[in-house]
Amino acid sequence: MSVKENYHRKMQVFTKRQYLILLPIGLFILLLGVFLYFNTNKFVSRASATVGTVVDVRITTTPGELSQYTTTIEFVTGEGKIMHFVQLNSHTHMGDQVDVLYDPLNPSEASIHKFWQLWGWSVITISIGSFVSIWGVHLLLNQIRARKNGYF
Repeated sequence: MSVKENYHRKMQVFTKRQYLILLPIGLFILLLGVFLYFNTNKFVSRASATVGTVVDVRITTTPGELSQYTTTIEFVTGEGKIMHFVQLNSHTHMGDQVDVLYDPLNPSEASIHKFWQLWGWSVITISIGSFVSIWGVHLLLNQIRARKNGYF
């Protein structure tokens, strides 16, 4: 048995199990990212823009000593209604003026109008899901090639 054949035989079980785990997980994360993208796109397409004011910034510490910033923003809708919403990790300070997008039909659904505040989770999940899916497909193709070449 050659070194190459021995290597392929040892990798057979490992590779087979790896793609069976990575491919579905990657596809799930990718689909989640696509869902988040379309959800955000739908929100942005119907949203109205205004300017809001940061009225409260709080730092909370979790039991694991992780700090989380929550910012409360006040804005006025096109109908003159004063609304508040809380945004996580917005890196703003008391009194700051921020651009706000809100749903005119449901003004409580609002967000700071910054790229990462709106699209961050979509970008992250699509990137991770794509990478893991491509890795899983690569391992699957290696498995198919190994079977075709008679390594197992």
